[in-house]
Amino acid sequence: MELSDIVLRSISSNMGSEWEKLASYLGFSQAKIEQFFFFSTVRGIENAMFTMLVTWREQQPVGTTNYRRELKSALEKCGRCDLADIIHEVSPQVQLDAIYSSLTSKLKTKPNLFEDAINAFYTGYVSMTNDSEIAAALINFGQSIGAGNTEKEEANQEVWSPKKWKQHKKISNRSAEVDDVFSSTKDITWHQSGDFAVVDDIEHAKPEESGNGAYSFSFNVETQMLLSSNTSVRSMMYVFGEDGTERFVINASECLGKPCGMAASLKLNCDVAVTKQGYFAVTDNTKQVKLFDIKGENVGSFTISDDDKGNRDRARCIAVNANGEIYVGDFTEQVISVHNADDFTKLRDIYISIKPCYIAANSRGHVCVVTFDIHILHQNNMMVPKEYSKVAIFDDSGNEISTISPTVWGKNVTPLGVVYDADDTLLLAAFDRSINRGGHVHRYGKKGEFLECIIKGTEQPSGIALRNNTLAIADGKSVLIYKGE
Repeated sequence: MELSDIVLRSISSNMGSEWEKLASYLGFSQAKIEQFFFFSTVRGIENAMFTMLVTWREQQPVGTTNYRRELKSALEKCGRCDLADIIHEVSPQVQLDAIYSSLTSKLKTKPNLFEDAINAFYTGYVSMTNDSEIAAALINFGQSIGAGNTEKEEANQEVWSPKKWKQHKKISNRSAEVDDVFSSTKDITWHQSGDFAVVDDIEHAKPEESGNGAYSFSFNVETQMLLSSNTSVRSMMYVFGEDGTERFVINASECLGKPCGMAASLKLNCDVAVTKQGYFAVTDNTKQVKLFDIKGENVGSFTISDDDKGNRDRARCIAVNANGEIYVGDFTEQVISVHNADDFTKLRDIYISIKPCYIAANSRGHVCVVTFDIHILHQNNMMVPKEYSKVAIFDDSGNEISTISPTVWGKNVTPLGVVYDADDTLLLAAFDRSINRGGHVHRYGKKGEFLECIIKGTEQPSGIALRNNTLAIADGKSVLIYKGE
């Protein structure tokens, strides 16, 4: 019985940082592992792992099944018995019957848990067409809700909340002016008072012909638009009351488009979080984090680094955990600087393996980092965007604990905003650029396992913020407010 692609996909999407060790146990040389690692920088770590596993499977002699035991043993040596359990040597129908029986037994005592599990299964695996794939998928998500394991089930009881979300308000205007609408909202955060702040990137394209009669352009990452060489992009921060009325505006930053080298910085140059004291802490791509009070007055700033490596493409994203510690993502240096909740002094640096675009931090010292980049390829005299993205959870020492690969109907989608819930589960905004209203908000467990899709069908959810039972989404040209029920 051959190992199907879906089994290998299940392993590669959950393996995380142990994948090089797994490759070694499967007999790959260090040179070959480095080739897979190079591949990961282009296609992402999950795709690199999947390619490694497929390469290993294709090397096995025709007609033998011993390699199933070899993979299972290698996973156990890596300490991933949970993934080893996916590889069974019984028929797909037996697997399917066993997992379905285990899940249906929960229907008697936990109907909401069972319903969420089934919805999660069909959301992720609806395109499967054979018993082998379905059985492997059932095993995967059946384990995530504790199939056949009472202790694990009780541990996940709080995670599998039956809460549903209903849209409460939509705000499309930045101010009372009818034509003053949002351009491209990037992120959003709640204030303790019930107010919320929205970062909006406003484009002012004023093309002028250059001396040689040609225009120069750069590519805008989030809107996928070409901007002329003198296009002005300003990041503005708007603060609204809970009822949606505007309080004040801060002109956070301004930059000019240039012929090259600006694709990664045009749209990702400002972010905001709220400190323990109730200050709005605003990043604008420099080494300074500016502080504003609830009236919009600048009350100071703090520095993320004293190095001499320049002041551009630095503090790009910011988050505050439940303890009040402030986490700032340094894009250029790939560092998360952690600052004291009371006086903003630096406590430590967390060196990570990816460039932070969005971050979220919890009270246990874990930080979830979202990175994405669009490279411009020249094909047939056309500029074609090629995207790379990754979501990873790091511990306080910068070790990669797990990765998250958001998918919609089995297709990889773009991750954007991220936030931790009070129980340390994770909400992640994801966007399918290929379809209209392709925005989703997914919920993940403490180890990065997919739990459920809580919201779908939004325009482009770039940033999300959670306060009690209220979820705010920076959704492209509007702000959406959802209430939990």
